[in-house]
Amino acid sequence: MQKLQLVEHQELAVDLTVTQRDQLKTALERAVIQPVPGSETAYLVNPKNHVGVVRAGDLTVEITPKLEISRVLFLVAYALSPRYWRDHVVQFDDAPTLHEAIARPFADFSERAIRRGPLHGYRTIDESLPGVKGRIRFGDQIRRRQRITTPLEVSYDEFTADIEENRLILAAAVRLLKMRFLSKPTNQV
Repeated sequence: MQKLQLVEHQELAVDLTVTQRDQLKTALERAVIQPVPGSETAYLVNPKNHVGVVRAGDLTVEITPKLEISRVLFLVAYALSPRYWRDHVVQFDDAPTLHEAIARPFADFSERAIRRGPLHGYRTIDESLPGVKGRIRFGDQIRRRQRITTPLEVSYDEFTADIEENRLILAAAVRLLKMRFLSKPTNQV
């Protein structure tokens, strides 16, 4: 797998196959990719205002912003909600990549969210049970069993930690841990 490192709005001459060039052009729509005069495989690539990591076939392109990562994330947060950034202090330390800059605050916010244990909430469960628990779903009971006998079709609310918020935090954490772009110290947080 070939790796390519570019900087936002800066042009760089790189060797690409025609397939890689086409895949890169598809992945980065606004990027400028021009052939170098006198060469068949060299291209001048300018990612314009793209930032991040793109995989195009067997080519991985990492485009770093021209600003510090902390400034980029501040601009994104400010654009989403000007009041939010004042209320939430995030330590970026000296995050070398965009992935690191996202992973560290995520770990901090997640730790704060579950500091006192995972959130609990009510979840509605529909089941067939040998006894009554919660409410009998008479419509489903008659439709499935044609009479009132066991097992009964019931609905009940269960107080559990298996709720959507906890699932989202867990899924995001698993996804971040699978990223190859994180350093070992960040992975251990």
